[in-house]
Order: sequence, then structure tokens, then C-alpha cells
Amino acid sequence: MQVESVDTGAALLTVAGTVGMIAVVDAAGVEAVVAQLAADGMAILMVEHDVPLVMRVCGRIVVLDFGQVIARGTPEEIQADEAVLDAYLGSATGEVG
Repeated sequence: MQVESVDTGAALLTVAGTVGMIAVVDAAGVEAVVAQLAADGMAILMVEHDVPLVMRVCGRIVVLDFGQVIARGTPEEIQADEAVLDAYLGSATGEVG
């Protein structure tokens, strides 16, 4: 994790794929810290492949597929987005991406 501060006094926390590289107990700790900082008003940029974690902690999500934005929205909107479902879960015909 990295915290960057700008002249306005605002801070941005970047979390880049750290959860998958640490023990389960520590992952819960990361989730708690990120959730508390977000609740305190800190902007957080999270690059993470742990989808359940992202759905629990993030209020707004941007989904990329091969570097292209395919969806933006709340966790509920992302979970129902056809482009996301096709890219990550496969389409009704069984094709992925």
C-alpha cells in the first residue's frame, strides 16, 4: 500500500493486488483498514483481483478487460453488467471474452 498526499491536504491510498499475496488473517486486516480509511473520506484506488473483497469494500468500481474499460458503477451494477459477465464468467453460449 502507498499513501500519497497532495498540496490540498487530500490523500490517495493505492492498493495494488496486495491481498492475494498475504495470509488470510492479514487480508481481513487490509480490508478493515481500507474500509475505515474510505469511511473517513480518503480516496482509494484499488487494483485487486479478489472480487468478493472489491464488492464488499468499494462503492464505485471500474472494470477493465484487456486494458479497456468495459463497465463503471456500483457493486450491484457491476454484478449485473452483461459485458462484465461475458468477459469474466462467460456468455450464455459458453464463450469467454
